[in-house]
Amino acid sequence: MDDSRVTCTEAESSVALSPEGMTFEELKPSTLKSLESYISSAAGPSSSSHVNGESVNIKEEANTQMLQQQQDIPVKTEEVQQQQSPPAEDQLGGPTVDILIRNVCSKFSVGRKLDLQFLATHCQNIEYRKKLKGVVLMQLRRPPTSAFITASGDVRCVKSTSVLEARVAARRIARCIQNVYSDHPTTLKSPVKFKNYRVVNVLATTSLPMAIRLNAFAQKYATNGEPGVYEPEVYPGVTYKLQDLKATLNIFRTGRITATAPNVENVLSAIEQVYPKVLEYGRPRTEREMVELQLEQLRKYLKKYDENFPEGSTLV
Repeated sequence: MDDSRVTCTEAESSVALSPEGMTFEELKPSTLKSLESYISSAAGPSSSSHVNGESVNIKEEANTQMLQQQQDIPVKTEEVQQQQSPPAEDQLGGPTVDILIRNVCSKFSVGRKLDLQFLATHCQNIEYRKKLKGVVLMQLRRPPTSAFITASGDVRCVKSTSVLEARVAARRIARCIQNVYSDHPTTLKSPVKFKNYRVVNVLATTSLPMAIRLNAFAQKYATNGEPGVYEPEVYPGVTYKLQDLKATLNIFRTGRITATAPNVENVLSAIEQVYPKVLEYGRPRTEREMVELQLEQLRKYLKKYDENFPEGSTLV
């Protein structure tokens, strides 16, 4: 009784320790032969044994184990090879990168002239600065936006991180101006409106997982009439302009790229056009460049923290 159970365990171990990568058809003859020898030596002339008063067919158990083992053996077929095909970034010739929208600049008009002194004294979250002649600055916390309001009624909004946030912020600013001017004596003649809204500029950034041999890149794309300009004494990056997209890109040796264009679509198209060219001159980052990159990220984090939690504020 115990011998048959031990031999079955040995047969299972022989199946489990079979070499990986073999198909079931290649594994079947040798495994069945070893199972038959174990079964014949353990069970003798009969192929069944009694365990706890129940009849157990050893050969059927072996077949069941073989079927279970067959499901675990990898079988190379065309469908599996298609599923294990390399990711999209390998087919494009390089790793994928994340493009982040940092600033959306929008503009609209309220349709009338504004009294900036009256607006600064009656509206919240607005300040009048002497350095900004003829302009008052209005700030919103959500969505984070800064608006420059002129006496002619033109409003320019910055610091939004998406096109949707920019439009929501512009409408809120127009509503604030409308509420302030609701009691103004000139409101009946020229009411406050929200008109001629448009996105005028989009700033996006991306960081490549490598550094760039900027001198070699500039020799090819910043000379002989190429759209790039490289003057290391004036600016540390290559300025690359695309006239058809009205986009300007700044490429730095750390692998950071900034792009500005009239809309988001042009920004994405500009980065897609420049990316294969930059990829040719990529190189691994040095330890010094890695430290500089981490310090830059830390400075940005601290700056954002100071903006959200100024000195003297308390956390709730």
